[in-house]
Amino acid sequence: MSDQPAPPGDSDDEFGAIPSAPRGKNPLVAAAVITLAAVLAWHLRDDVRYAFRPRQPTDLGDVRTLGARGAPLDDDSYVTVAGHAERRYALYVEPKGEHDRQTIFRLLGGGGRMFVRAGDTTYRNDLAERWTGRLRRFDAVPYATSLRKYYGETEVTRYVALDSLKAALTGGGDELRDRMGEPLTVAGSQNVVVDVDHPGELKVYLSKDKLPSLADARHELERMQLEPSPGEETKDEFLFIVPMPEARKNEIIGKLSDKELVFQPREERYLVTRADLKLEGDLLVIGAREKAPFARIKAVGVPAPVTIGPDAYILLEGEAPSLYWWAPLLCALLLAFAAFNVWYLARALRSSRS
Repeated sequence: MSDQPAPPGDSDDEFGAIPSAPRGKNPLVAAAVITLAAVLAWHLRDDVRYAFRPRQPTDLGDVRTLGARGAPLDDDSYVTVAGHAERRYALYVEPKGEHDRQTIFRLLGGGGRMFVRAGDTTYRNDLAERWTGRLRRFDAVPYATSLRKYYGETEVTRYVALDSLKAALTGGGDELRDRMGEPLTVAGSQNVVVDVDHPGELKVYLSKDKLPSLADARHELERMQLEPSPGEETKDEFLFIVPMPEARKNEIIGKLSDKELVFQPREERYLVTRADLKLEGDLLVIGAREKAPFARIKAVGVPAPVTIGPDAYILLEGEAPSLYWWAPLLCALLLAFAAFNVWYLARALRSSRS
């Protein structure tokens, strides 16, 4: 019997044609998926809790009376607050992916504890000083650090209640109140600005483009039968103080308007320290050279940065609990995905031991 070669394609391994079983998932990948799902679910915990809040907001009332009423501030609650917005130092932002501009400002009278992030007022029908939305601790929002830096570098002027200033100057104390009734401590070396009203006087401006010198500008006003001050020269114009008796008020305004001259009621601003303010009878002494009747003091302001305390809150207008319906669903999906990978990882570990 002769040896014959095996037919092509034949093999001694009768199981060679059977494809190998696919390899399972690496347990390290499953562990990474579990960790990622857990981290994402943890970051969603506040949104999930807020989604189950009552659909009707709690009315906290005026922010200026929160302390007196002892009204509690609950983080991640759906509330309505009222107050006076300090829009002069508001911060305007345009979030990426959104068309509407947002405004961040603080509410006066709340001790610097309450801020609001409100939508653009262009399309708002109700412009009342009331806002409804999600109340968060200030440090819980992702842009808290940026806001603290912005307000720390922004000099805000707090205006003093004049009756408290008069009482402090009489008694010699430093404790004052601002116009919202909040306490205000001003050291003797701290700067203050004093705005003084001068009724019966006008500031008149004449352009240098039409008049070559201060003397010519003054002569122009004298030709109009006015009684200008000696005047002063600025970069682009000449400035004069013109008396305006009540009997000649309409006449003087008419003459200035006919000549198309710029004028305004006279108000002066003085920058001095708190120690430079003294009271002599009914006169307020402002520094070494200025005195004014206290009745003519229009405002006294204290420039200072905004201090945001650790107990501050910010209301996110328009964020109702119903808008977060997706948070529980997404969290449940993440937990289910993590649970499946836990089961798979446990199964893989049992298989490796056997």
